[in-house]
Amino acid sequence: ACRTQTGGFGDFSTLNDVAKAECKRRCLDDVACVAFEFSTRRRCELHAAGTVRAESSVPGHKCYFKQAPTESQAEDGALRAAGSNRRRRRSLESRGARALAA
Repeated sequence: ACRTQTGGFGDFSTLNDVAKAECKRRCLDDVACVAFEFSTRRRCELHAAGTVRAESSVPGHKCYFKQAPTESQAEDGALRAAGSNRRRRRSLESRGARALAA
């Protein structure tokens, strides 16, 4: 789940009954969105500034952060999944998750 530095929920808007791809697209299209959270219940949260980390202890929820695009990523947007409370970036595959396809 997406969290602020102090563990709060931060500012976000909620979309219900949407696919993960739609949630990702909405975040990429919204300049105020810094991350999105998606749950197995098809709930999407679009998080604004202040969301800086992920809490891995919330079952069924995953937080994905926008990252500054490299030249090759600029066309389709860049999102990365956040690990637990670690600030280190790792690929989605290294944690057993699937990479997001544009």
